[in-house]
Amino acid sequence: MNKKCIYCLKTETNTVFYGREHIVSKTLWVFNIERLPEEAVCKECNSFFSDNLENKFKETSYEWYFSYMLDLKNKWKIEVDKDYLDMKADFWFNNDFFNKRFPILNEEWKIIFTPQIIIEKWNKLYIYLIDTLKITYNNKDKSKNQNEKFNRIKDIIVSVPNNCISVYWDDETHDFLVSLLKLYKDDFKITKSERETTEHLRKEWVEVRIEWKIKIKVENLRLVMKIMFNYFSYCAIKSGNEDILYKGNFDRIRNLILWKEDINIWHDIKFSKQRIMEEEENWKNFYLWHQIIFEIIWDNIVWRIVLFWIMVYEIILWNKTWIVDNDELFGCGHFFNIPNETVHSLCKNQALKWLLETDLWFWLYNNGY
Repeated sequence: MNKKCIYCLKTETNTVFYGREHIVSKTLWVFNIERLPEEAVCKECNSFFSDNLENKFKETSYEWYFSYMLDLKNKWKIEVDKDYLDMKADFWFNNDFFNKRFPILNEEWKIIFTPQIIIEKWNKLYIYLIDTLKITYNNKDKSKNQNEKFNRIKDIIVSVPNNCISVYWDDETHDFLVSLLKLYKDDFKITKSERETTEHLRKEWVEVRIEWKIKIKVENLRLVMKIMFNYFSYCAIKSGNEDILYKGNFDRIRNLILWKEDINIWHDIKFSKQRIMEEEENWKNFYLWHQIIFEIIWDNIVWRIVLFWIMVYEIILWNKTWIVDNDELFGCGHFFNIPNETVHSLCKNQALKWLLETDLWFWLYNNGY
């Protein structure tokens, strides 16, 4: 494959190729599969994605909030935009205090209330779990990176008054958390409003209902498009059909991803709650993974993706004739299994069945999907 960026179409004569683009963005998970080859995406586009797509997605999308709840990759900081988050936790008793707690899922996928601090600064909420504060402080002198992480946390804590810091603890962590915070902020004091405890939550099972009120932001759709185009490109490259990626038919998708054109909702991308696999809908059995497919529907090439089984996004490309000029079966699909960090080829018309004895296929044409 010649060095030519599939996004900006620049070659190595006028850009630099460094690093390899993930199919599924690192903001959502890193799976144990190959990434796009280095010559597929230039360094400039890679940096643009990180600064303009991924960072925004982290602060304002439901999918990313859900990934925070899972504490994927043991994230050291939860950062959300207050303008796009309205979370409510309803209990059998009324306690508005818990409406500001950020929920975390345990190994049984049940919501738990992890000891944490929430810092309000401007229009953002910075949330740190107690384990993060402890580990970061203990490791601050072990390396330059660890020291920089400690200083970033300390700078945020020090930059706000005490009444902008909310402390949530259980009886076992109260004293430790207070003493730990004083290591980050010398003058830290707990105010009366912050003296709350979760002791009664541990005494009996509490039914919790979490409601999120998040609008679908147009700029977040660009990252969804990028993931789909990355996956399609990977399949094209693996099957030796990478030349189609530079066709003019993809120009609008490229422009949308690179923020050069405005997105027309329902024309460029559609979204719904209808599951890609009908059998799952019928069985009322949903699983924790991403799913990406492309196929031909009514002579049109269609890309579809669902992240964490939350929202199904769909892009309808042009008529198949510009890419499929034979009778070969066109299409490919995969499950990205989050708990196990594995990827499985998707078998069409066989609900939730993957070919464990067959190598992964990433092809434009196959008989599997």
